[in-house]
Amino acid sequence: QPRHLAYVIYTSGSTGQPKGVMVEHHSLCNQITALTRHYGLGGDDRILQFASVAFDMSVEEIFGALLAGAALVLRTDRWLASASEFWAHCEAQGVTGAVLSPGHWRLLVEGDVDIPANMRRITLGGDAISASELGAWFTRKSHRPKLTNAYGVAEGAVCSTLQTCASPQSGSSIGRPISNTRIYILDGHGSPVPIGAR
Repeated sequence: QPRHLAYVIYTSGSTGQPKGVMVEHHSLCNQITALTRHYGLGGDDRILQFASVAFDMSVEEIFGALLAGAALVLRTDRWLASASEFWAHCEAQGVTGAVLSPGHWRLLVEGDVDIPANMRRITLGGDAISASELGAWFTRKSHRPKLTNAYGVAEGAVCSTLQTCASPQSGSSIGRPISNTRIYILDGHGSPVPIGAR
């Protein structure tokens, strides 16, 4: 059966050596289908395109929104002026979901700035989330959207695992594989480790 290329993205990944990763249509379709199910995306959603199109996370934002029949909301640099400015734009545009790096998320939730009620979910990807950061998140008095930790590599078409963050300890887990994928956790010697090993 022929394979069809969707895109090529350049990354250094975990090796530090630049390389081009060829992502095929079937991988991208599986990714978007799994995420649409996980998030329950539909025609009422308005998804923020936060990432640069040079970053593979933008693939999830663009195709995830459009293939689910949702609206794609394009942000400008003005959104990044401050946390209050960002959330005000999200409220004005009716944004229901966003994918953020943990670094941006930290800046946007400092000081318990109010997050608009229309924001239903935030996905974090690209870096680890600490238990102390999640602890602060779960003590928020104002609206707290559903938070998901996404983990993956460019070779896996954006993300390979998802973990709903339901407690401060849940950020230490990379979660479970998305549909139609397998993951293998290896130790420093390249040997498989059992579920729950640290």
